[in-house]
Amino acid sequence: MKKLSLLVFLVLMQSLSYAQLNTLGSMYFQNRYLANPAMAGTDAGVEFNGSYKAQWGKIEDAPTLSAATATYGSANKRVGLGLSFYSDKAGVIQQTQTKITYAYHVPLNASENYLDFGLSAGLMNQSIDFDRVNADAEDQVLYDFNQQRAYFDGDLGLALRKDHLTIEGVMPNLRRFFKRDELRRVINRNTFLASVSYKFLSNGESFSGIEPRLVYRGLENFGDIVDLALNLSFASDKLTASSVYHSTGNFTFGIGATYAKSLSILAQYTTNTAALRSYTNGEFEVGLRYRL
Repeated sequence: MKKLSLLVFLVLMQSLSYAQLNTLGSMYFQNRYLANPAMAGTDAGVEFNGSYKAQWGKIEDAPTLSAATATYGSANKRVGLGLSFYSDKAGVIQQTQTKITYAYHVPLNASENYLDFGLSAGLMNQSIDFDRVNADAEDQVLYDFNQQRAYFDGDLGLALRKDHLTIEGVMPNLRRFFKRDELRRVINRNTFLASVSYKFLSNGESFSGIEPRLVYRGLENFGDIVDLALNLSFASDKLTASSVYHSTGNFTFGIGATYAKSLSILAQYTTNTAALRSYTNGEFEVGLRYRL
């Protein structure tokens, strides 16, 4: 029984690592704060975001991702604050993160050009839901996993916003960076993120603009991933259509709508990688944003 539970444990840990490969799609355009703490509070006021992704719909207890964030930007647009909660479930294993963020936006001149710095810090925890375990609940492998304590970690982010150009760099999981020999419980951990995007605006009433974005992500124990993203805006940004090509061999497609410049909804579908298409369907995600 111990060998069986260990095998199940390893399979589920691989499911959690898969979430590192196919992250929440709303991070590309709707909520950049999900990936970069420097993007907290870039706009004055309060903003709430929520995202939920269901993966591998044909498989029982398939992985799910969810996130909720709240950000505040000061009236002078120099200080940003953020709070984020992230949950990753795969079968009986759940991984949660809660972080707070401080960001400072340095104006470069009189126009809307900024150099952004952001630092997040918080706790990460993993646990097994014994009520859903179909095995010997007294198994030492399962018990030992739940005895591991939550640990403190942080993320560092930078960004340059100049006219319509945005360049970003993120170093997540700072504790692992400064203590590389430390054993951790998450495989295929994100090691860095670099991004560049440019928004081309249009004066037309029906077509508002187009924004291509290149994202380069590093993962521990896995090859780096390149994402080529494109966002189209229509009717003064009231409607959007987006697509992302992932170098893992799959695509993300999304459509969004904004009401009264405050409430936005985004629906996305991500195809599976080539290795999984024969076994299950893709991933569905819904993202909501509300600005006060």
